Amino acid sequence: AAAANVGNKNNEMVACQYAGKHTILGELIGRAVYQATRQSLEENLRYTFGGQFWYRLYAIYKKISIAVRQGHQPWIPSQPGIPIPTPSGTVLVLGLLGMVVSFGVYLLQQEERHEQQNVFQPSVSILLAVMIRDRFLGSLFQPIAFHPVVLVGKVITYCLRFIPESSYDPQRPLQGFVVGCGLFLTTIAVSLGTAWGLLSAAVYLQTTFLPQLLSHTVGDNSTVATLCSTAAHVVGTFCVWIVQIYILKGA
Repeated sequence: AAAANVGNKNNEMVACQYAGKHTILGELIGRAVYQATRQSLEENLRYTFGGQFWYRLYAIYKKISIAVRQGHQPWIPSQPGIPIPTPSGTVLVLGLLGMVVSFGVYLLQQEERHEQQNVFQPSVSILLAVMIRDRFLGSLFQPIAFHPVVLVGKVITYCLRFIPESSYDPQRPLQGFVVGCGLFLTTIAVSLGTAWGLLSAAVYLQTTFLPQLLSHTVGDNSTVATLCSTAAHVVGTFCVWIVQIYILKGA
């Protein structure tokens, strides 16, 4: 490599001997401008930020702050039928980190409430996770077809098949009122029943199904049983947590 560098320098010197004076002068001016510009930028960074390291930290901070202010935009597509765009990489990373932190908070809260097996206890981490998900992730991990609002709309559409045409007659306001109240109460009952069923299934998975499955699978190996029990507890807690987020976000 050293011999190659020496050869390149010799070739440059030979080329410079046959180059015009204006070419050599331009090369010297270009190198001088490059060095001066680089030193000037380094001095400015050192004077303003204290050095390149602090400047890079400031650049990362600005990138994160812009991502926080921007969030997952646009909230809706620019035109009907256009898929919602995927958030940028920085916004996506912030959203995933926020979800991980909120789940960690929820897990710690459940450890403190270990003796109280009640899934309906309120937790600020659920609200925090919903806010972070809406702000940074949008509908990225939730297909529109399975959105609670869409599912409720399908329930209403299905119930409308059984409503007689006479209920829409302006001459029969009482019948329309009674049928409308029945549709309203039916929708609420189906929604609450579905939410209760999902929560009950998640709690059963956490407190009954996974522990019984481990007891029949792992056996009496204390080390493996402890690791599997911890993993099963985290998985079950995550299922309960994600179901609550899904229901609250839909509400």
